[in-house]
Amino acid sequence: MQNEDWFQKAFPKRAIEMPPTLIIKLEKEYILTFKEKRPRVVSGGFRRLTPVINIECEGKPYSLYLSHVDLARRVRLLEKKNKSLLDLSINIKKKKGPKRNYLYDVKEII
Repeated sequence: MQNEDWFQKAFPKRAIEMPPTLIIKLEKEYILTFKEKRPRVVSGGFRRLTPVINIECEGKPYSLYLSHVDLARRVRLLEKKNKSLLDLSINIKKKKGPKRNYLYDVKEII
């Protein structure tokens, strides 16, 4: 019997290895560098499409999921301004917004 890779068979368009998810904590500042030109869209929980991009933070690789609209919008504006996110460094901070929402401060590091 041939040894088949069940993951590749079940999910032919998914990467087997992805860096761990960067969890952005409230009121903590992060400096990160994008390692891809633009986010790609993956199928997340409940079959919801979610943009994700590989980043580096504190010298370690991570995946940054852009599942919050405010964060995704700010990353999109940076992509439009710079034409690409590859090797772009940013400072990011998650803040409490109105009601149960969160807002993000995202600043490009020049």
